Amino acid sequence: MTTFISYPRPGHNSGAVTTGEYEALAGPGDRDGLVGTPALSPIAYVDGTGLTYRIRPNRGMRIGGVYATTPATEIVDTVSSNAGTATRTDLLVARLTRSTGAINYAIIPGTAGAGAPLPLNDPPGTGYKDLPLLTLPVGPSATAIAAADAKEQGWYISPSGVACRSTTMPPIEPGLVAAQYDTGDHYIGTATPTTGGATKLAWQLLQSTTPWTSMTLAGGFQAVANATRRLNGVAYGILQLRRTGGTLTASRVVTLATLPAGSAPPYTLRLPAVIHMYNNAYPAYVQIASSTGVITIQTYPVDIVDNAYIYLHSFDYPVI
Repeated sequence: MTTFISYPRPGHNSGAVTTGEYEALAGPGDRDGLVGTPALSPIAYVDGTGLTYRIRPNRGMRIGGVYATTPATEIVDTVSSNAGTATRTDLLVARLTRSTGAINYAIIPGTAGAGAPLPLNDPPGTGYKDLPLLTLPVGPSATAIAAADAKEQGWYISPSGVACRSTTMPPIEPGLVAAQYDTGDHYIGTATPTTGGATKLAWQLLQSTTPWTSMTLAGGFQAVANATRRLNGVAYGILQLRRTGGTLTASRVVTLATLPAGSAPPYTLRLPAVIHMYNNAYPAYVQIASSTGVITIQTYPVDIVDNAYIYLHSFDYPVI
């Protein structure tokens, strides 16, 4: 009878496991990422001194089931200069070398005029596996990298998935939960079959909660009521305005306001509104554009005069 191959056990390779076997054993249940939370200062950064980058001391990480810490003294190293005519963006990574099981830092050079290169993720048991830490844009003939131009890339391990910022989301894995510290949003990785047999990977919003905030008003309007928020995947809002920028002639589409990022509806909405002027109420409608969150009103069939009031009463819709 043919038996399964199981390890670690004395009967398999005298109890020893290869680096590939260890990764298969420990890796799936031990997510790749940094140890800590996004509240920590980034593990890697630049301070604007030359073409140097720095890696903070005593920071832990896991890659492919292997644990490593940075040394007790801060690492200071440099990237190469750029003699070209376009910006080159290099990628600093923590790299697991599978043949040795060692983790160290490495620079993946970018291509001038292109974005940052992708981290390596060779098949288990071979080559390398990277955890991205920092992008490093090097301008043509630049002698320094501005601190604000180097962007953090690493994410942190949490008990149910990873904790990250909206700018440091990990690669999509079906079932992986990512909690964004800076937005309060929670996502889960999904895999959806597409026509042709391919599988589309995507982040699906699970929960999105924000405090009440104001929409950005277009010029020529003053807020009477202006508030919006997201709560558990639903956007809520109220918008009531007074026209202060002169008469808007009929048969025009006019922008009233723009929702905050992440609050646009998944489809374009048309909602009833009321225009109050001359002691009369005129029915109208507003439109909230999907993806952009821009709120517009159709002035037909009447002009909207100065000091007229526009009432878009409370609205809500899913943002998942």
